[in-house]
Amino acid sequence: MVQAAVYIRDKLKEDGLLTNAFAKDGVDETYDLVSVGHSLGAGTAAILAILLRQEFPNLHCYAFSPPGGLLSEACVQETKSFITSIVVGKDVVPRIGLSQLEVLRADLINVIKNSKEPKVV
Repeated sequence: MVQAAVYIRDKLKEDGLLTNAFAKDGVDETYDLVSVGHSLGAGTAAILAILLRQEFPNLHCYAFSPPGGLLSEACVQETKSFITSIVVGKDVVPRIGLSQLEVLRADLINVIKNSKEPKVV
């Protein structure tokens, strides 16, 4: 997600897409930038919002069901004003925390390590 967000940010700057969009002749209205995504795209949109926030202070991100454990608690506090996460129902992916993901990862590695089954098919 970080790599995707950095790629998008770099591509936007490289091609001047946002500069061109906001500098259209004859447009009297002012528009704010919105970042939006769902699931892994929501995580990417949130990270992109963090990367672009300094340049676009009115930017807001809407993250639909972003992966849990994406941001540290300190980062969550810093981004509350411009990232809105929407989670529907009992979707477990956005509700899982970083510590639970670390336990899951460790458990999966141990199961694979202790398995007598061949790892290559």
